Amino acid sequence: KGAPVTKTLNENTQLTFSLDNAKQRGAKKATVTLKNKIGGENTVFTVSPVFPVPTVTFVSGSNSPTQNTMTGTDIKLYQVEGSQVSIKANALGGTCVKNIEGDITVEAADDYAVEKTYVVTWKSGNSATFQIANKSDEIKATTTYTVNAPATTIEASNLYVKAANSGNTNISVTSPEGVKATVLNWNKGDQWFDISTDQTTGSGAKNIVITQRNNINAIMKSVTIRLTNKKQSVPNRLVQLGAFRHRASGEQYWEPAEQMYYHHHLLYGKIGIIRICLY
Repeated sequence: KGAPVTKTLNENTQLTFSLDNAKQRGAKKATVTLKNKIGGENTVFTVSPVFPVPTVTFVSGSNSPTQNTMTGTDIKLYQVEGSQVSIKANALGGTCVKNIEGDITVEAADDYAVEKTYVVTWKSGNSATFQIANKSDEIKATTTYTVNAPATTIEASNLYVKAANSGNTNISVTSPEGVKATVLNWNKGDQWFDISTDQTTGSGAKNIVITQRNNINAIMKSVTIRLTNKKQSVPNRLVQLGAFRHRASGEQYWEPAEQMYYHHHLLYGKIGIIRICLY
C-alpha cells in the first residue's frame, strides 16, 4: 500500500533490496518494474518480505503462584484464581496469539512491536493449547504450547484412629506439592502422640505418621494438626483429632466423634469439610 517509488539507474547498476525494520508491520510483497530507457522490453519482478517464526521465552519471576512452571512448550498452571505465567515473544513483523483451545487467556498489546510480553492465565479446566504467530504472516507460528492445569485439592484417607498406648497410624495425604504437619496446641491436655513423619514431598499419596505415646496416665484432649503447603506458608488444612473422656466413676473411655478437616486449597483456599471417625 506504499506510494510508488521511481529511480533512475545507470547502465550495469547493481540493485540491492534491504528491509526497513521500522516499516515492516503488515508489509506485503512489492512489484518492481525495470523500464528499458531505449524502448526495449521491460523487466517486472516482485520482492516479498519473509517473516520469521517468533522466538518465545519464559519471563523469570512471572509465575503466580510460584509452583507454576514452563519447560520448553509445556506450561503448568495450578487451578487457583489468577494462576498465570508470562512469556516474551520476539519477531520482526510483530506477534499475535492463535489457535487457543481451552479456557485460558493469552493477552498482550495488539500492535506490531518486535518484542511483546504475553500473560497466560488459567480460567477453568484441566488443559489448554495455543500458538504464537507472526502478526504479519500468521502461517509463521510456533510449535503448539500445551497448558496442564493440575487440581490443587488435598485428599486424605486412612482416617480411623484407634486409641492405644503405643503404635503408629498412617494418615494418607495426597497433595500437588507436599505438606508439613504441625500440632497447633494440646488444648490444655497432655501430649499423647508424636508426629514421627511430619512432612511429604512431591505429588501423589504420601503418609503422615502419628505415633501414640504410653497414654495410661495421659489426659488426652482434642488437638488440631495443621497441614501446610511446603512451598508457601499458607495453611492448607486443619485436622482435629479426638481424645479420651472420663466418666464420673473415673473410668476412662474413647468416645467416637465426628472430627473435621478444615480444607483449604493449595494456595488461596476455599473451605470444605471431610470427616474422620475415632474408635
